[in-house]
Amino acid sequence: MNRLYTTFLLLSLWFMAACNNPGDNRNGAPAGTLKQTIAVNEFEQKMNSAANAQIIDVRTPEEYTGGHLKNARNINIHDDSFEAQLAKLDKSKPVFVY
Repeated sequence: MNRLYTTFLLLSLWFMAACNNPGDNRNGAPAGTLKQTIAVNEFEQKMNSAANAQIIDVRTPEEYTGGHLKNARNINIHDDSFEAQLAKLDKSKPVFVY
């Protein structure tokens, strides 16, 4: 389980850094959104306390099959339809990405 959390933390940091655009506001997020990079323990606490949370695993399907968080949805960051799949998320609900 510790390995899963370490993988999650590294992927989260990588994903947040990859999405950073100096032209955007508030931590690199587009206007009207909030993006945060948080520690694993804080992530788990926020995820467990959030109502209707959407949990997104951005790893490959093979990595996802090897183990993932409960109720996580796999949206492969390397897939050509990645952005289109993200656009389909319910914007009224919190999204947790790892």
